[in-house]
Amino acid sequence: MYAAKKTPEEQYQLVLECRRSGLTDRDWCRNNGINPNTFYTWISRLSKKACYAIPEPSISSVPNSRPAQEIVRVDILSEDPLRKSAPQENT
Repeated sequence: MYAAKKTPEEQYQLVLECRRSGLTDRDWCRNNGINPNTFYTWISRLSKKACYAIPEPSISSVPNSRPAQEIVRVDILSEDPLRKSAPQENT
């Protein structure tokens, strides 16, 4: 069974509701029984019409929006640097 098609105005209202919810787009779609692909198709079509102002997703809505990891160089020494080797005797 297919869901009834939404008018552009209904689609726009749903997009606004989603973007104001504080949820990720995918979580909001899952909670409201909307296929995320359908949701993003609505956004694409509404944006192309240029008569709808589509709000940007919150940072948490952006896929893979994890904080950047800091990369630090670590030198691995083969010997314990605190242990001094005994001077070698000359024979």
